[in-house]
Amino acid sequence: MTRATTIPELAAKLAALHFTQAKVQMLSDIADALVKPVVVQSQSQDPIFGNARFHDYFSNVLLVHHATNDDKFKKKAFEFAFRGACLGLGYDARITANPMNPGADVTVGTRRFSLKTEAGKNISRQNMTISKLMEARWIRNIVNDPARGTEGARKVVHHLNQYDRIIVLRAFDVRTGHMRTAARYELWEIPKELLLLVGGLRENEFSIPTPNNSFAAPVTIVDSATGLRSRAFNFRMDGSVEKVTIGGLAVSRCIHQATWTVPLEPEDGDDED
Repeated sequence: MTRATTIPELAAKLAALHFTQAKVQMLSDIADALVKPVVVQSQSQDPIFGNARFHDYFSNVLLVHHATNDDKFKKKAFEFAFRGACLGLGYDARITANPMNPGADVTVGTRRFSLKTEAGKNISRQNMTISKLMEARWIRNIVNDPARGTEGARKVVHHLNQYDRIIVLRAFDVRTGHMRTAARYELWEIPKELLLLVGGLRENEFSIPTPNNSFAAPVTIVDSATGLRSRAFNFRMDGSVEKVTIGGLAVSRCIHQATWTVPLEPEDGDDED
């Protein structure tokens, strides 16, 4: 864990800086951002995501990000912010050194976390999409296999067992009329057992491969109260980009951990991604 910097130490660092106009402007922008009020919403009892220090760290990371960047927070930035927040709580937190590692993105103590982001222009409030659950170059090797669906599902289950928790940071624009006035970040946890339902799919539930070698199946779940079966999400092996994707996953099936609403300088126009 990095030792906390004291105010006198920070003052000494500032005094030692060789100030240029660019540095002055950047520090001014960051200072202006850090005094803005971030609205945090969380009822989580999780020792990480329910901790006020985690919320405060993430609030400040998001403020600094938007002080120097108009784009939404993306996956790699999320990994570093998550690690930093966990370090601030006293955990041993490490980002996986190999970016091609098919398993966890960040390990906190002994718990392995897979981190995802969703920030598209047409992002849904009600349903979640994971555009890349995992890389899947192996699709080309199984597409002609009569058991391609169940074989693909088996590979996905093996992948899911390489980590313990799945966390998704979803980003939305907040607009007043045509003006973007804030960025809203929602932190959700997908229950791992929900995605593991792909392991119960039967071959006849998969579609016939498309010309680009993609095939899919609906994953259903039985309601414990009513006994009725309903769709949980869509499971797709996309041969065009060689990735496994999850679509139509209702956020109501997931666990809300926290939300940050970050004020921005008003920006006109509707061309945000």
